Amino acid sequence: MERPAEDLDLLIGRLRALLDIQLATDALRWYRGAESWKRRGTLAMGRAPSTPMAMAVERDLPGWVIPIGNSRLLVSTTGAALLMDAGYPQIVERLEELQRAGGFRNLEGIWVTHYHDDHNDHVSKVAKRFGTGVHFHERIRGIVEHPGRYRMRCLTTNPIQGEAKGEGES
Repeated sequence: MERPAEDLDLLIGRLRALLDIQLATDALRWYRGAESWKRRGTLAMGRAPSTPMAMAVERDLPGWVIPIGNSRLLVSTTGAALLMDAGYPQIVERLEELQRAGGFRNLEGIWVTHYHDDHNDHVSKVAKRFGTGVHFHERIRGIVEHPGRYRMRCLTTNPIQGEAKGEGES
């Protein structure tokens, strides 16, 4: 480095710009609110973050979609069900209650949407309890099957075995 002070300023500026972009899409704003988001940005960058991405429009779910924590249970007219994610700690108990109450007949599969622990910590437990298969996109196969090989935020420590699907497969 011929100009360390200038080069470090340039690096710091680029890192702050990168953080600003990350904060624009930060999911914690949804959970913790705008003030927490601004405070975290100010602590990290020395200023409030730039304008965030617009929040998604919330709509009521159709009756055949049952929310359970961060999971969604999709129930067909036949009573067959597909679970999207299983990160909620009491997911097995909640599914058993719903099944006993006639909310669904049988769980035919689990779809893992992404690797975050709050979406998949309990996938294997649900699959074992209900005797069902697990499916996920081919692109996340490595991280869901071998999470210990990765150093990612919000990563589960529970490996998931299942069937990877590529684009257009069903």
